[in-house]
Amino acid sequence: MLRCQVLLDPETQEALRQRAFEERKSMSAVAREILREALKVRPERDRKGKRDRYNWSFIGKFHDSATDVSERHDDYLNEGDRW
Repeated sequence: MLRCQVLLDPETQEALRQRAFEERKSMSAVAREILREALKVRPERDRKGKRDRYNWSFIGKFHDSATDVSERHDDYLNEGDRW
């Protein structure tokens, strides 16, 4: 996702806040839904046809010969001076 700043008049901001509260969602999520609908933008779908909520497109893009990453992830993350 990309960050975008939008200026709203007080009435629109309050309506957005109220709708977000009623739907138990963030104001950003409600604004995205409204904009997608108004602009007729279709959300990306995953292989099973479901909407990709978090865009996990990076999964499977990297390969390593290590076979114990799930067990030794802390060791691998602590290697070098990356952090």
